[in-house]
Amino acid sequence: MDISIVLPVYNAEAYLHETLISLEQQTYKDFKVIIVNDGSTDNSAEIIHHFIQRGKINISYYEQPNQGVSAARNNALRQTDTKFVMFCDADDKYHPKMVEVMHEMMNQADVAVCGVTRYENKLYRSNSVATVRLHILKLMRCFLYKNTQFHFACFCYKTDIIRTHKLFFSLDLKYGEDEEFTWKYLLHCNNANMTKEKLYYYRDNQVSATKNITMARTQVIDSMIRVVGYYKERNSPFAKELESYGLPRTKLAILTEFAKNNRLDLFQKLSSTETYNYKIIHSAASPDPKIKIAAFVYSLSPTLFYNLVKTIL
Repeated sequence: MDISIVLPVYNAEAYLHETLISLEQQTYKDFKVIIVNDGSTDNSAEIIHHFIQRGKINISYYEQPNQGVSAARNNALRQTDTKFVMFCDADDKYHPKMVEVMHEMMNQADVAVCGVTRYENKLYRSNSVATVRLHILKLMRCFLYKNTQFHFACFCYKTDIIRTHKLFFSLDLKYGEDEEFTWKYLLHCNNANMTKEKLYYYRDNQVSATKNITMARTQVIDSMIRVVGYYKERNSPFAKELESYGLPRTKLAILTEFAKNNRLDLFQKLSSTETYNYKIIHSAASPDPKIKIAAFVYSLSPTLFYNLVKTIL
């Protein structure tokens, strides 16, 4: 058995059944699912036990008091005894060929990655999946400049790289901990295989933690600050791009989120916080025309930017 799929669960009864069905439907069967129940108070445990009894997929099940998704993932990583590790959130779904394609792409590669979609009907619909081999620097640039095309659960990771470099999810972050993990992992890779085909369905869950719009969302910026520090400590030349583009781009994303949710108080607070005093205009280096325009508008007038985002989005 080569692959472990880490699945943290917290009060996920609304979608967990669909998620586990998507794992049962995988064309490649030689994997196991490590489920960590993070103190759920709903019927999640009953759903999990139902799938264990069905016996269609190999499930290792653990329970812990509620400690958060990072602690649950870390707990699962400690139980991992396979060559590769993948992740899935309890309200998301895999394309039926996702594990098969990722397993094939890990042949002579340090990391594999596929596309993500927020719309289930846009999951890949053909049997043939085109892949491309990349130097890790090219994948880093894709992840940095085309971030919306990726999700940390779209990557397949090598367990020995995770263990060798003691990579875990930060327990003090509620937001951004997943991308921090991926960025740190990528630093220790040499090459990658990638497909642009959308094999991972990220459900835009309106009641999930990402919809709680508070100042805590700026932890995503904190996570990128840590990544920059991590790369600098290891003398990576890519640290310059992460610092010059990644930090202002991350700030712009949070400002957009605050404006979209009509939170002028949070928008103004972030705009004026010295700790995150990054020049948004640097985000204009993005290949995405929408981000270029957003960066220029914000640089001209934060107020205009806020009103446009609030109106358009």
